[in-house]
Amino acid sequence: MTRKGFMVAATGQHVGKTTTCLGLVSGLLDKGKKVSFLKPVGQSWVEVDQVQEGDKDMKRIKHRVDKDCILFKEKFNLECPYTLMSPVLIPSGYTKAFINGETPSPDELLSRIQHDYNKLAEISDVVVVEGTGHAGVGSIIELNNARVAKALGLKVVLIGTGGIGSAIDTLSLSKAVLEAEGVEIAGVLLNKMQKGKDDIPEYVRKVVEGRWGVPLLGVMGHNKLLSQPTMKDFSMLFKTPLATCEDDALRRIDDVVLIASSVEAFMTQLNKPRQLFVTPSARSDLLFGLIADLKTGGYAGQCGLILTGQPPEHCSAVMERLRKERIPTLILPHTTSVEVVSAIAKHTAKIRFEDDEKIAQAINTVHNGVDFDRLIQAALA
Repeated sequence: MTRKGFMVAATGQHVGKTTTCLGLVSGLLDKGKKVSFLKPVGQSWVEVDQVQEGDKDMKRIKHRVDKDCILFKEKFNLECPYTLMSPVLIPSGYTKAFINGETPSPDELLSRIQHDYNKLAEISDVVVVEGTGHAGVGSIIELNNARVAKALGLKVVLIGTGGIGSAIDTLSLSKAVLEAEGVEIAGVLLNKMQKGKDDIPEYVRKVVEGRWGVPLLGVMGHNKLLSQPTMKDFSMLFKTPLATCEDDALRRIDDVVLIASSVEAFMTQLNKPRQLFVTPSARSDLLFGLIADLKTGGYAGQCGLILTGQPPEHCSAVMERLRKERIPTLILPHTTSVEVVSAIAKHTAKIRFEDDEKIAQAINTVHNGVDFDRLIQAALA
């Protein structure tokens, strides 16, 4: 039996599933394959204009799709229509509605997924199916990754990360869920491998191949740029547009510095680029001092700023200086500096459609680490 697709699942959140899928789709296209992308169960959606499948009049309709579908379709110019890429969306409050019996049944949702997958398989050499989180995610609505993979007759490529013990522990949990549904693991990919840990993949290989009979299909190194947030990320996190320098929205940030008393107290920290400064907006004296010190150090055009609390009535002079020195700034009048720093600490940056540099880095990382010939053989056989 030759399969037309495979599912990509991870051992947990923030393991690099979408990043890996970008590289896999790119690599398959480089192999001359006609590729489609499917996100069977999505959560964060956007609206797109799309011609309804089978509509002879070619009328365009608004269609909701998982946000990752736009990233893949537009970046790779995939021919698959949006109407087949995102069959099930789980909005906020859906799980309660499901438990109350107010939603379509799991079988009905699976039928939608099977329909869209089969249509994509007809027009593709390979359908890359991106799961949602680890193998058990979606169990609350009886639609976890393992059940979806079984319904589609797919093998799963499983992404793990961490050291020897933690990688095997988390892989084992996903393996158990998949095997309970009778789903075969095509292979394992290790992601975010730190430099100086060169022996870890070999020990993981001994376990997954020696004990489980599952091939280790690749090892992808840690790429710092992929985890760096941008000012656009913070704008989305706090649901607030940039007040200055929108053209610099993709400026990357390495460190967050909270300035609460005076610039002088933090001078030792103002010595490198890509810093985000968080400070009260009412302290115009502190802001002018910060801008002057950043300009002197040559870092004004390489940092970002978040101003918290209500700004003073006459702050136009401060804003003008920020624009002049190219410092992208967010103003959060109803949030404290401590709340901002706490929210950022919990935030994980994702790849955005417009971030060409990060997408290119993600693709390159996967290309360098994955044995595509072996993956194709293992996943599609």
